[in-house]
Amino acid sequence: MPFRSSPPGNGADGEESDWVVIAHVRSMNEINELELVLIAVGLKTEVRRSFWGYTLLTPKVTAAPAIEQLRLYRAENRRAKVSADPPLSRVSWLGIAGFLALIWSVFLFDQGTFGRVLGYGALQAGAVFDGHWWLTITALTLHADFTHIFANSIFGCVVAWVTCRYFGTGFGLLLILLSGAFGNTLNAVVQPDTFSAIGASTAIFGGVGVICGYVANRRFVKGRSMSLNYAPIIAAVAFFALFGLGTGNTDVVGHLMGLIAGLGLGFVVGYIDPRWLGDIGQKLSLGLTVGLIAVAWFSVLF
Repeated sequence: MPFRSSPPGNGADGEESDWVVIAHVRSMNEINELELVLIAVGLKTEVRRSFWGYTLLTPKVTAAPAIEQLRLYRAENRRAKVSADPPLSRVSWLGIAGFLALIWSVFLFDQGTFGRVLGYGALQAGAVFDGHWWLTITALTLHADFTHIFANSIFGCVVAWVTCRYFGTGFGLLLILLSGAFGNTLNAVVQPDTFSAIGASTAIFGGVGVICGYVANRRFVKGRSMSLNYAPIIAAVAFFALFGLGTGNTDVVGHLMGLIAGLGLGFVVGYIDPRWLGDIGQKLSLGLTVGLIAVAWFSVLF
Protein backbone atom coordinates (compact mmCIF):
# COMPACT_ATOMS: atom_id res chain seq x y z
CA MET A 1 0.00 0.00 0.00
CA PRO A 2 1.50 3.39 -0.94
CA PHE A 3 2.37 5.86 1.77
CA ARG A 4 -0.21 8.65 2.22
CA SER A 5 0.96 11.87 3.77
CA SER A 6 -2.21 13.92 3.38
CA PRO A 7 -3.76 15.22 6.62
CA PRO A 8 -7.15 14.01 7.82
CA GLY A 9 -10.04 15.61 6.06
CA ASN A 10 -12.41 18.15 7.52
CA GLY A 11 -15.77 17.31 8.99
CA ALA A 12 -17.28 15.89 12.12
CA ASP A 13 -14.86 12.96 12.17
CA GLY A 14 -12.02 14.74 10.46
CA GLU A 15 -11.10 17.59 12.82
CA GLU A 16 -7.43 17.59 13.80
CA SER A 17 -8.27 17.28 17.49
CA ASP A 18 -10.38 14.19 16.84
CA TRP A 19 -7.38 12.12 15.60
CA VAL A 20 -4.83 10.53 17.92
CA VAL A 21 -1.47 8.86 17.31
CA ILE A 22 -1.47 5.16 18.19
CA ALA A 23 1.87 4.01 16.73
CA HIS A 24 5.34 5.32 15.90
CA VAL A 25 7.63 3.27 13.63
CA ARG A 26 10.69 3.90 11.46
CA SER A 27 9.85 1.58 8.56
CA MET A 28 7.38 2.41 5.79
CA ASN A 29 6.66 -1.29 5.31
CA GLU A 30 5.81 -1.69 8.99
CA ILE A 31 3.52 1.34 9.10
CA ASN A 32 1.69 0.08 6.02
CA GLU A 33 1.37 -3.36 7.63
CA LEU A 34 -0.13 -1.89 10.81
CA GLU A 35 -2.50 0.26 8.78
CA LEU A 36 -3.72 -2.80 6.88
CA VAL A 37 -4.50 -4.53 10.18
CA LEU A 38 -6.83 -1.72 11.18
CA ILE A 39 -8.38 -1.33 7.74
CA ALA A 40 -9.14 -5.06 7.72
CA VAL A 41 -11.36 -4.64 10.81
CA GLY A 42 -13.06 -1.53 9.42
CA LEU A 43 -11.27 1.17 11.40
CA LYS A 44 -10.31 4.55 9.94
CA THR A 45 -6.58 5.28 9.75
CA GLU A 46 -4.16 7.94 8.62
CA VAL A 47 -0.40 7.73 8.10
CA ARG A 48 1.87 10.75 8.52
CA ARG A 49 5.59 11.22 8.17
CA SER A 50 7.29 12.34 11.36
CA PHE A 51 10.77 13.72 11.99
CA TRP A 52 12.26 10.25 12.69
CA GLY A 53 9.82 7.90 10.92
CA TYR A 54 6.07 7.45 10.50
CA THR A 55 3.04 7.75 12.76
CA LEU A 56 -0.28 5.96 12.54
CA LEU A 57 -3.39 7.86 13.58
CA THR A 58 -7.04 6.97 14.07
CA PRO A 59 -10.11 8.91 15.22
CA LYS A 60 -10.23 9.38 18.98
CA VAL A 61 -13.49 7.45 19.27
CA THR A 62 -11.86 4.32 17.79
CA ALA A 63 -8.44 4.69 19.45
CA ALA A 64 -9.07 2.10 22.15
CA PRO A 65 -10.20 -0.73 19.83
CA ALA A 66 -7.44 0.21 17.35
CA ILE A 67 -4.75 -0.07 20.02
CA GLU A 68 -6.20 -3.40 21.13
CA GLN A 69 -6.17 -4.73 17.56
CA LEU A 70 -2.51 -3.77 17.16
CA ARG A 71 -1.68 -5.39 20.50
CA LEU A 72 -3.36 -8.64 19.46
CA TYR A 73 -1.64 -8.58 16.08
CA ARG A 74 1.80 -8.05 17.59
CA ALA A 75 1.22 -10.74 20.20
CA GLU A 76 0.15 -13.23 17.54
CA ASN A 77 3.12 -12.28 15.39
CA ARG A 78 5.52 -12.89 18.28
CA ARG A 79 4.00 -16.32 18.94
CA ALA A 80 4.43 -17.25 15.30
CA LYS A 81 8.15 -16.62 15.40
CA VAL A 82 9.84 -19.65 16.97
CA SER A 83 13.46 -18.97 17.75
CA ALA A 84 15.99 -21.68 17.11
CA ASP A 85 17.36 -23.32 20.22
CA PRO A 86 20.60 -21.85 21.52
CA PRO A 87 23.65 -24.08 21.08
CA LEU A 88 24.28 -26.84 23.58
CA SER A 89 27.94 -25.88 23.78
CA ARG A 90 30.11 -22.98 22.71
CA VAL A 91 32.77 -25.24 21.27
CA SER A 92 32.63 -28.71 19.80
CA TRP A 93 36.27 -29.55 19.21
CA LEU A 94 35.62 -33.10 20.39
CA GLY A 95 33.25 -33.62 17.48
CA ILE A 96 35.83 -32.31 15.02
CA ALA A 97 38.57 -34.43 16.58
CA GLY A 98 36.37 -37.52 16.44
CA PHE A 99 35.51 -36.97 12.78
CA LEU A 100 39.15 -36.40 11.78
CA ALA A 101 40.44 -39.30 13.88
CA LEU A 102 38.02 -41.69 12.21
CA ILE A 103 38.64 -40.87 8.56
CA TRP A 104 42.41 -40.35 8.90
CA SER A 105 43.02 -43.51 10.94
CA VAL A 106 41.14 -45.60 8.38
CA PHE A 107 42.97 -43.87 5.52
CA LEU A 108 46.43 -44.40 7.03
CA PHE A 109 45.54 -47.95 8.00
CA ASP A 110 44.38 -48.62 4.47
CA GLN A 111 47.57 -47.17 3.00
CA GLY A 112 49.82 -49.05 5.41
CA THR A 113 49.91 -52.60 6.72
CA PHE A 114 46.74 -53.83 5.10
CA GLY A 115 47.33 -52.24 1.72
CA ARG A 116 43.99 -51.96 -0.09
CA VAL A 117 42.21 -54.66 1.92
CA LEU A 118 39.94 -52.06 3.46
CA GLY A 119 38.73 -51.25 -0.05
CA TYR A 120 36.24 -54.07 0.46
CA GLY A 121 34.27 -51.60 2.55
CA ALA A 122 33.33 -49.48 -0.48
CA LEU A 123 29.67 -48.96 -1.28
CA GLN A 124 28.47 -51.55 -3.79
CA ALA A 125 24.90 -50.92 -4.88
CA GLY A 126 24.22 -54.57 -5.70
CA ALA A 127 25.73 -55.79 -2.43
CA VAL A 128 23.57 -53.41 -0.39
CA PHE A 129 20.45 -55.03 -1.86
CA ASP A 130 21.91 -58.43 -1.02
CA GLY A 131 21.79 -57.45 2.65
CA HIS A 132 25.24 -55.92 3.14
CA TRP A 133 23.86 -52.82 4.86
CA TRP A 134 27.17 -52.17 6.60
CA LEU A 135 28.72 -50.95 3.33
CA THR A 136 26.60 -47.79 3.61
CA ILE A 137 28.64 -46.98 6.74
CA THR A 138 32.12 -48.29 5.94
CA ALA A 139 32.14 -46.45 2.60
CA LEU A 140 31.90 -43.16 4.51
CA THR A 141 35.28 -43.80 6.18
CA LEU A 142 37.23 -44.62 2.97
CA HIS A 143 39.01 -42.18 0.66
CA ALA A 144 40.79 -42.67 -2.64
CA ASP A 145 43.82 -40.43 -2.09
CA PHE A 146 45.27 -37.53 -0.10
CA THR A 147 43.44 -34.87 -2.13
CA HIS A 148 40.13 -36.64 -1.55
CA ILE A 149 40.51 -36.95 2.22
CA PHE A 150 42.00 -33.46 2.60
CA ALA A 151 39.00 -31.83 0.91
CA ASN A 152 36.55 -33.85 3.01
CA SER A 153 38.51 -32.98 6.15
CA ILE A 154 38.10 -29.25 5.54
CA PHE A 155 34.37 -29.33 4.85
CA GLY A 156 33.80 -32.07 7.41
CA CYS A 157 35.36 -30.04 10.22
CA VAL A 158 32.98 -27.15 9.58
CA VAL A 159 29.91 -29.37 9.39
CA ALA A 160 30.94 -31.42 12.45
CA TRP A 161 31.58 -28.26 14.46
CA VAL A 162 28.18 -26.73 13.69
CA THR A 163 26.24 -29.97 14.07
CA CYS A 164 27.88 -30.97 17.36
CA ARG A 165 27.52 -27.45 18.69
CA TYR A 166 23.74 -27.51 18.32
CA PHE A 167 23.04 -31.19 18.95
CA GLY A 168 25.84 -32.11 21.32
CA THR A 169 28.92 -34.14 20.40
CA GLY A 170 27.40 -37.60 20.72
CA PHE A 171 24.05 -36.90 19.10
CA GLY A 172 25.61 -34.63 16.47
CA LEU A 173 28.07 -37.30 15.30
CA LEU A 174 25.29 -39.88 15.28
CA LEU A 175 23.14 -37.66 13.06
CA ILE A 176 26.02 -37.13 10.63
CA LEU A 177 26.65 -40.87 10.45
CA LEU A 178 22.99 -41.78 9.99
CA SER A 179 22.41 -39.12 7.35
CA GLY A 180 25.43 -40.41 5.44
CA ALA A 181 24.30 -44.03 5.73
CA PHE A 182 20.76 -43.17 4.64
CA GLY A 183 22.18 -41.10 1.80
CA ASN A 184 24.30 -44.04 0.64
CA THR A 185 21.24 -46.26 0.81
CA LEU A 186 19.28 -43.87 -1.40
CA ASN A 187 22.27 -43.66 -3.72
CA ALA A 188 22.32 -47.45 -4.04
CA VAL A 189 18.60 -47.40 -4.88
CA VAL A 190 18.97 -45.05 -7.84
CA GLN A 191 22.28 -46.41 -9.16
CA PRO A 192 22.92 -49.61 -11.16
CA ASP A 193 24.03 -52.73 -9.28
CA THR A 194 27.63 -52.27 -10.46
CA PHE A 195 27.92 -48.79 -8.95
CA SER A 196 30.67 -48.27 -6.37
CA ALA A 197 31.56 -45.24 -4.23
CA ILE A 198 33.62 -44.18 -1.21
CA GLY A 199 34.10 -41.00 0.79
CA ALA A 200 32.73 -39.02 3.72
CA SER A 201 31.21 -36.37 1.46
CA THR A 202 27.79 -38.04 1.51
CA ALA A 203 27.78 -37.72 5.31
CA ILE A 204 29.06 -34.14 5.08
CA PHE A 205 26.18 -33.14 2.81
CA GLY A 206 23.93 -35.15 5.10
CA GLY A 207 25.13 -33.06 8.05
CA VAL A 208 24.34 -29.87 6.14
CA GLY A 209 20.88 -31.27 5.43
CA VAL A 210 20.35 -32.15 9.10
CA ILE A 211 21.15 -28.60 10.19
CA CYS A 212 18.95 -27.00 7.52
CA GLY A 213 16.06 -29.42 8.06
CA TYR A 214 16.19 -28.88 11.81
CA VAL A 215 16.19 -25.08 11.52
CA ALA A 216 13.41 -25.20 8.92
CA ASN A 217 11.24 -27.10 11.39
CA ARG A 218 12.10 -25.19 14.55
CA ARG A 219 11.84 -21.74 12.94
CA PHE A 220 8.87 -22.40 10.69
CA VAL A 221 6.58 -19.36 10.63
CA LYS A 222 3.01 -19.92 9.54
CA GLY A 223 1.51 -17.38 7.21
CA ARG A 224 4.75 -15.59 6.45
CA SER A 225 6.70 -15.22 3.21
CA MET A 226 8.28 -18.20 1.47
CA SER A 227 11.71 -16.62 1.80
CA LEU A 228 11.34 -16.77 5.58
CA ASN A 229 9.63 -20.15 5.76
CA TYR A 230 11.98 -22.01 3.46
CA ALA A 231 15.23 -20.05 3.77
CA PRO A 232 17.09 -23.03 5.33
CA ILE A 233 15.97 -25.32 2.48
CA ILE A 234 17.09 -22.73 -0.06
CA ALA A 235 20.43 -22.52 1.76
CA ALA A 236 20.86 -26.30 1.51
CA VAL A 237 20.16 -26.25 -2.22
CA ALA A 238 22.60 -23.36 -2.66
CA PHE A 239 25.30 -25.28 -0.77
CA PHE A 240 24.78 -28.25 -3.05
CA ALA A 241 24.96 -26.05 -6.15
CA LEU A 242 28.21 -24.47 -4.97
CA PHE A 243 30.05 -27.50 -3.64
CA GLY A 244 28.12 -30.62 -4.61
CA LEU A 245 28.49 -30.74 -8.37
CA GLY A 246 32.26 -31.05 -8.62
CA THR A 247 34.14 -32.50 -11.56
CA GLY A 248 35.71 -35.76 -12.67
CA ASN A 249 34.83 -38.70 -10.43
CA THR A 250 32.68 -36.66 -8.07
CA ASP A 251 29.64 -38.61 -6.92
CA VAL A 252 27.09 -35.85 -7.52
CA VAL A 253 24.12 -38.15 -6.94
CA GLY A 254 25.67 -39.29 -3.66
CA HIS A 255 25.98 -35.69 -2.52
CA LEU A 256 22.36 -35.02 -3.44
CA MET A 257 21.09 -38.17 -1.73
CA GLY A 258 23.05 -37.30 1.40
CA LEU A 259 21.53 -33.82 1.44
CA ILE A 260 18.00 -35.19 0.95
CA ALA A 261 18.48 -37.80 3.68
CA GLY A 262 19.86 -35.15 6.03
CA LEU A 263 16.99 -32.74 5.36
CA GLY A 264 14.45 -35.43 6.20
CA LEU A 265 16.33 -36.57 9.31
CA GLY A 266 16.86 -33.00 10.51
CA PHE A 267 13.21 -32.10 10.02
CA VAL A 268 12.15 -35.12 12.10
CA VAL A 269 14.68 -34.28 14.81
CA GLY A 270 13.23 -30.77 14.85
CA TYR A 271 10.23 -32.12 16.75
CA ILE A 272 12.40 -32.82 19.81
CA ASP A 273 14.74 -30.75 21.94
CA PRO A 274 18.27 -32.20 22.06
CA ARG A 275 18.51 -31.04 25.66
CA TRP A 276 16.18 -33.85 26.59
CA LEU A 277 19.04 -36.26 25.99
CA GLY A 278 21.21 -34.89 28.79
CA ASP A 279 24.74 -36.13 29.39
CA ILE A 280 23.65 -39.76 29.47
CA GLY A 281 21.85 -39.46 26.16
CA GLN A 282 24.88 -37.82 24.57
CA LYS A 283 27.16 -40.59 25.81
CA LEU A 284 24.76 -43.26 24.59
CA SER A 285 24.56 -41.56 21.19
CA LEU A 286 28.35 -41.44 20.98
CA GLY A 287 28.55 -45.09 21.98
CA LEU A 288 25.97 -46.00 19.33
CA THR A 289 27.95 -44.09 16.71
CA VAL A 290 31.19 -45.88 17.54
CA GLY A 291 29.32 -49.17 17.84
CA LEU A 292 27.72 -48.89 14.41
CA ILE A 293 31.07 -48.15 12.78
CA ALA A 294 32.76 -51.01 14.64
CA VAL A 295 30.02 -53.50 13.74
CA ALA A 296 30.09 -52.36 10.12
CA TRP A 297 33.83 -52.88 9.78
CA PHE A 298 33.68 -56.17 11.67
CA SER A 299 31.11 -57.35 9.15
CA VAL A 300 33.45 -56.40 6.29
CA LEU A 301 36.64 -57.94 7.68
CA PHE A 302 35.25 -61.03 9.35
